Amino acid sequence: MSFSPCNYNTSDISTFELHVDSMLPKRINDPIHGLMEFDDWVIQFIDTPHFQRLRNIKQLGTTYYVFPGASHNRFEHSIGVAHLAYSLVKGLQDRQPDLEVEKDLECVTLAALCHDLGHGPFSHAFDNEVIPRTRPNIEWKHEIGSEKMFDHLLETNEIDFELGTDDVKFIKALIAGDWSKCPNRSRYLFDVVANKRNSIDVDKFDYLERDCYYLGMKSVFDFSRLMRYSRVVDEQIAYYFKECYNIYELFQTRYSLHKQVYNHRVGKAIEYMLCDALVEADSILGISKSIDNPEDYLQLNDTILNQIEFSKEPVNYS
Repeated sequence: MSFSPCNYNTSDISTFELHVDSMLPKRINDPIHGLMEFDDWVIQFIDTPHFQRLRNIKQLGTTYYVFPGASHNRFEHSIGVAHLAYSLVKGLQDRQPDLEVEKDLECVTLAALCHDLGHGPFSHAFDNEVIPRTRPNIEWKHEIGSEKMFDHLLETNEIDFELGTDDVKFIKALIAGDWSKCPNRSRYLFDVVANKRNSIDVDKFDYLERDCYYLGMKSVFDFSRLMRYSRVVDEQIAYYFKECYNIYELFQTRYSLHKQVYNHRVGKAIEYMLCDALVEADSILGISKSIDNPEDYLQLNDTILNQIEFSKEPVNYS
């Protein structure tokens, strides 16, 4: 039996593979959520300098100096929150098709992804200690920074994803958890990322599970089960009544982490000393002024401590 040669154009195959690859969802493997899938437009946001900056901001700030396993960062946490936000809203849509949240689903996912863009060095230490001490006359919190950084991200990056003015306003309102900024949008969507009503949101689902994992602590809270038993009732996300013990475990886990980890006396002492260093260096490095300029803030992360340590500029203690 003879075979005729197979004639094919390798360039055509390469073009086809690239086309198919661009259509497939991108996969990110995560120790908490396993294999997470994202559309290409989400990856475009992840690839921006604004989001990549979060690689250098530890989730638990100075806690790392007491619990060496707590090396995780805002980058991986934010991706996890985006995954959970999409999963929660998609699940609600599948169970209640009348919700019609196709476009809203994209906005909620993006708000979840970008909700921590405004965090400064060592996370909450920056907005709770450094800014109040260096600029006591201004009101600043990382949610405000996230909104500013999100605007700057859109202005300075070419992303192949169409967002209208109303969509941008909606995303920033979701980050702030403030429904009054977009009262024309479904109220229950503001329960997903930053729930100001009862604090049950995907941000907590991820950071509680992720913190416990990296700290080597046990948690019996099951966020995936809770999400499966959710529905929209009277414009808010409600949960099956038999999940009350699971919800109790959510807040019990949060309480335990605050008591044993977040407010650990040595970790807090290190945080105060580090904040003293940042405050003293502010007059030379202009750390606090960076919140006024997104370009400067883009360069500000945990590595500021290295700049202070190796700086040859003397600090005036008088």
